[in-house]
Amino acid sequence: MAEIGRCLSVPVNVITGDSSRHNYASGRLDHQTYFKSLRIEQAHLGRVVMDRIFAAWLEEASLLGAYAVLRTLQSPIFQWIFDGTEHVDPAKEARAQAARLASNTTTLAYEYARQGKDWEAELRQRAKERKLMGELGLESEETVSDESARPDATETKNTQEKQKNASNTQAA
Repeated sequence: MAEIGRCLSVPVNVITGDSSRHNYASGRLDHQTYFKSLRIEQAHLGRVVMDRIFAAWLEEASLLGAYAVLRTLQSPIFQWIFDGTEHVDPAKEARAQAARLASNTTTLAYEYARQGKDWEAELRQRAKERKLMGELGLESEETVSDESARPDATETKNTQEKQKNASNTQAA
């Protein structure tokens, strides 16, 4: 099974559906390599196969006259969105994602694409939800304070208090 999986970049624990012989870290490492190979394959298929199919469809559609506006497009802007993968620790991934967005090292388009979602559609849906919540008088996330919304805020506050108490004890 391992030999079959190797030529497809599929780890043995995925092929067999059994990770009992792996510890957590090695299982995660195997999966990271596997998911990266999937993303590479998807990008390749997008360029080599799907772009060609789309170009042929676009040409056919413009000839039918049903899509007159398509004739004016020299190079339509689009992206292929494949299914995303879930992180094993969603809270940890959410914090990392927030940090990447805050430091401008990623974009909403990229982060949503990693989940297999269209960022524009998701933002439009979120705007509709927030509008309806306001109309119904429901509390939104924005009314929750930043300190209580962050999962690690209590931990940080407790650590700071312990450090302060330790400093006071040493000074006395």
